[in-house]
Amino acid sequence: GTYTFTVTKTSGDGTNGVTNPITVTVEVTDLPACGQHAATVSLSSSSACSLNLAVQVLDGSGDVGTYTVNQATRPAGISSSTVTTYIGFPAGSYAFDNFTAEPGESLNGTYTFTVTKTAGTTGGIENPITVEYVVSGLPTCGVRVIIEKTTNGGAGGPFQFTVREGVEGENLVAEPSGSTSEAGTPTEMYDEYLPAGFYRVAELFTVGDPSDTSTWDAGDGFFPGEMLCTVSGLDGESENTAQPTSNGITGLGSNLENGETMHCFVENDAPASITISKSSPSNELSPSFAFTGDFAFDLAVGESQTFDSLEAGGYEFTEAETAGWSLTSIDCGEADYKVDLENGSIFVGVDPGDTVECEFVNTADEVTPTTDDNGSGNP
Repeated sequence: GTYTFTVTKTSGDGTNGVTNPITVTVEVTDLPACGQHAATVSLSSSSACSLNLAVQVLDGSGDVGTYTVNQATRPAGISSSTVTTYIGFPAGSYAFDNFTAEPGESLNGTYTFTVTKTAGTTGGIENPITVEYVVSGLPTCGVRVIIEKTTNGGAGGPFQFTVREGVEGENLVAEPSGSTSEAGTPTEMYDEYLPAGFYRVAELFTVGDPSDTSTWDAGDGFFPGEMLCTVSGLDGESENTAQPTSNGITGLGSNLENGETMHCFVENDAPASITISKSSPSNELSPSFAFTGDFAFDLAVGESQTFDSLEAGGYEFTEAETAGWSLTSIDCGEADYKVDLENGSIFVGVDPGDTVECEFVNTADEVTPTTDDNGSGNP
């Protein structure tokens, strides 16, 4: 090793312009080990999921001894090396290779070995001796994939997902499902450690007409929404977003290295509904009034029609003019709506989970009596 000394001139002349104190070192090498044996542990190679260690045994006595070298302890969750014990070998280097960790585990921790001299002089020294090696700074083996769900406008579930490995997504790794018990509350749907590789997340839902998103259904009545996936690791964080497609919500996918986490946040919207009802102050019989706009239908006084499974957005309803009747008012309560009474139309805005009721009120026109005596004097 290296031995260091300082020399300080404390009295006398001659210190100007020179270093005082001065430092001197001497390095000592090639001396045999004190005592009859000693051992050290060193790291041969490592990755996030595999570790190789070497135990170097030195014999400092004049005779030739033999040794048993044993791997004694290792961190929890780590499998044993391919060799656990060397029995009856002379001094030298002993390889303990392929300590492995499963995805989600870390190889960091303390590894302990025992060295026992089984032949040769052992008097006056500790036998066996224990040596240890501390591993730190290695990333967690494997990658972590997390899916969180938020529902807007209502509570629901379960929601079905696939987590696929490989660029083409051919290997189905998991099918997590779960539910949100309270609307607007993120719920952890899936949290797993997997081998490093390429991953993408997709939410499964039923597609009616691929060109009409209003026919898409998440399976429990909720509409699929945007997915945001972030990837975090030693090099920082990146993110990508995905919108629903006719094949489900598919993240852009990421190539994940050991120690990285892909965290996906998915929103689903509860369907809204709008009910249109027809009334008259006198509740008299009426013809059917024709409606156009986003939906075509007919209503007579006392009838109503409900349109559910609506995505968030705006919807238009227009009542056609009917002879003998006047549209006197349109009311949708506290909903977000705009009335054009002159043209008999409303525009209703709904958020996820909204239930809106709109009433169209019609009044029969008054009939003015007429007389005609046909020139005979009799009305």
